Amino acid sequence: MPRLYLFSDESGDLTRRTPQPGVTRYFAVGTLLVDEMGLGEIRRALARTRDHLAWNSHGLDSYFHASADSVHVRSVVFEALASLPFEVDVTLVEKLRAPLFSQESERTLAFWPCASDFALQAADYCLWAVCRYWERGDDSFRKLIESKIRSEMCLRYDSPGPE
Repeated sequence: MPRLYLFSDESGDLTRRTPQPGVTRYFAVGTLLVDEMGLGEIRRALARTRDHLAWNSHGLDSYFHASADSVHVRSVVFEALASLPFEVDVTLVEKLRAPLFSQESERTLAFWPCASDFALQAADYCLWAVCRYWERGDDSFRKLIESKIRSEMCLRYDSPGPE
């Protein structure tokens, strides 16, 4: 039986405030599921993509991070991800309507740095694309990885999709 790997990433902040610049409407957690062979494919494909971008002077400093990368870099990375064998599960919480966020409290989360593995960077990109759809209604990047999304659930408590 092949070994399975899970790579998780989060998006958004845990601040519960009315919408304003710098405060996200949703908090989301995404998990990328891949088997051992697929993990090797992700690592090789994104290493090739990074090297290609670097040789062509596209401003990639060290690792992929969807919210910080240029539109060109995002497009190239999503193109690479679209052909890779993995699945993504995403859960979003609309913070203002969720009982979970009804009181301010201290929370501690621990994650490996995104730079530590290409699969974490792939998870970051997938979660970014889904969150961009929910936050802004822009599904252009989400469409590129739609076949990879195994589940997508938003805990909004009163409506079924992005407004």
